[in-house]
Amino acid sequence: MMPYIIRSIAKKLFSKKYLLVTNTVSCGVLMGLGDCIVQNIERKRTNPDKEHDWRRTGNMFLMGIVMGPFNHAWYSLLDKYIIGKQSVIGKILLDQVCASPFFAFSFFMGLGSLEGEPMEQSLTEFKSKFWRVYATDWCFWPPCQFINFRWVPPRYRVIYVNLLTLCWDAYLSYMKHDYKQAEL
Repeated sequence: MMPYIIRSIAKKLFSKKYLLVTNTVSCGVLMGLGDCIVQNIERKRTNPDKEHDWRRTGNMFLMGIVMGPFNHAWYSLLDKYIIGKQSVIGKILLDQVCASPFFAFSFFMGLGSLEGEPMEQSLTEFKSKFWRVYATDWCFWPPCQFINFRWVPPRYRVIYVNLLTLCWDAYLSYMKHDYKQAEL
């Protein structure tokens, strides 16, 4: 009975009708969860008595909600226009050259805005951290995207990426919040 219920819910969530909502909400939830993981690590490493910063987690969640529809649209466009034998490599290259810089920029600028930073400060932070984030992106995402574009069915691509993004979001949260403290 329970497997049937789970299968039925999953079928509905990943149907064309609800896929955008599923992708958007999962992006937000996993980005917030990634921040929770990083804050727990930060507390254990530096100050066990420090309280969890729920506003920070909420801001990460909101960034995920904002970025979710872009992820959904991006993978839909790639699947629609990049087809054929070389499509996996082509999609990976486009993802790395076009989407990665866009999402990094959106992350630092959007989160900076949510945290009340002046735009100039967010832009300066983006410029100072971009190449490190982008280099790490090139190490992390191409193997993940190879699996995604080669074997994952299109309707599951964003959720697959969102699950991997849990690790990536933890890294971004570190780069946004902890790494800047280590630089000072």
